[in-house]
Amino acid sequence: MSYQPSVELRPGPIELGSSSNRVVLRMFTPLIGWALGPPGKGPGVVHDAVLQTADGGAHWRNLTPPGFTGDTDRAEYFLDMNHAWVAVAPALASSAGGPTTITVFHTSDGARSWQRATFPVSSGSPAQLDFVDPEHGWLVTQALTREGIPGVAAYRTLDGGIHWQAVSLPEAITVGGLNLGLLPVPDMIHARCELIPFTAVSFEDPLTGWSTGLCDGGPPRVYLQVTRDGAVSWSEMVLPDFPESVQCPCVTSPTLPAFTSRQDGTFVVGVQTYLTTCLPQPRGGIGCQSQSRPTASILYRTHDGGLTWTARPLPALSPTGDDVYFLDGSKGLFAGARYSSDPALNNVAGMAFEGMYVTHDGGATWTILPVRGPFQGGSLQFVNPSAGWALKFGRLLRTADAGRTWTMLVPVVSS
Repeated sequence: MSYQPSVELRPGPIELGSSSNRVVLRMFTPLIGWALGPPGKGPGVVHDAVLQTADGGAHWRNLTPPGFTGDTDRAEYFLDMNHAWVAVAPALASSAGGPTTITVFHTSDGARSWQRATFPVSSGSPAQLDFVDPEHGWLVTQALTREGIPGVAAYRTLDGGIHWQAVSLPEAITVGGLNLGLLPVPDMIHARCELIPFTAVSFEDPLTGWSTGLCDGGPPRVYLQVTRDGAVSWSEMVLPDFPESVQCPCVTSPTLPAFTSRQDGTFVVGVQTYLTTCLPQPRGGIGCQSQSRPTASILYRTHDGGLTWTARPLPALSPTGDDVYFLDGSKGLFAGARYSSDPALNNVAGMAFEGMYVTHDGGATWTILPVRGPFQGGSLQFVNPSAGWALKFGRLLRTADAGRTWTMLVPVVSS
């Protein structure tokens, strides 16, 4: 390496993670992969260095591209062992929301060198990157109007990140007519759906892509949009009704679809149901308080490339959706959780690890897979049927026997 990384790290242990990026760890062989770390945000905070391992995750090199300083927002994408991109701009939280310049760094040789390109935007900073090959990619930005209202925008490249052109994103929708505004209890009539810029899009090829977002309100709704023209236009997918066991008003949060082939794909919808308590008040009247808690996780599957989807409840709760991983159209693993009111057991949104499940029929049925080692759930990924990793709160574990036995790694940054 003949350059000085923009993010300086001291040699020694490092926590893998990111406070904003969806893709934190991406392995491509049992030995070689990329990661981000440590998590963090804000002026003077060291965060989101680009890391690479050649020994399965035990040791990492800091390969952050050179040439940027100060408080920045960044988005990264790792396509394979050689190709990676990093988009950088001044932090939106510390800017006035006016015109700015986004710098996109690109490597095609495994970060031995980086190339850079810039393009101006009226407002915004990088939130998400997604590429399907070395040429075709998309950048989603979070933005602020002059009035300080949050917004999103998207751009597409056809030449590996050198030039970018604006494309569209799905519009937010309100189901059930006009939203009547803030109510003292959850709205039973309307559902507001909008995408989240950090997890906005996922593309399968230069033309076909998917977008998901949160829905909040009374009618149960899953926000899934598809484009067949590279994000020039979007249309909403018609999905099967929620299982009758799902209770609303609720918040639904889908993951982006993940495909193991051109035909077979899945995504997971987490459901948090509003529980409302109303009590007489000392000075008269009734006071109501609403809280949401996780109540269900639904697996959506397709076997025709996303033309149609089926829905089945998962056997336990999915804290993040990344804890479901399919190796092909039939076999998948799921690190399930349960809701717990015990603060000592709570992990993500009040959920504690319950057990590892395995399916051999595409999620129609699940059985418990006994595991050995310190496994407590987390984001799963595999590079073949045997070699996989789990990442949870910076704890990195590895398996070499299809998830039956796990050993903990202590990631270290080498000098």
